[in-house]
Amino acid sequence: GLEIKKYQPSLSDYQLHYWHRERKRSNAEVDYVIAKQSSIFPLEVKSGATGHLRSLKIFLTDKGVDKGIKISQDNFSCFDNIQSIPFYAIEKFMKQ
Repeated sequence: GLEIKKYQPSLSDYQLHYWHRERKRSNAEVDYVIAKQSSIFPLEVKSGATGHLRSLKIFLTDKGVDKGIKISQDNFSCFDNIQSIPFYAIEKFMKQ
């Protein structure tokens, strides 16, 4: 979260947002939801290389968002509509 905020204008009051859905037997949450270039991007942060990204996929479907971002130790990749970005490249993504 601090890394994401780091690349915002210094005088802005940039707020980080998350998404949480509670449903019987189907809770879901996305770590961060950011607005960038008139688009919304859900970001899921994973400490390891594994994970099913179920919540991220639910968000994309429920909200009609085209693209999700996974930030982890993995290298750059893209599968379906989820782009994987390594931790060290958060700056590049935020400055695009």
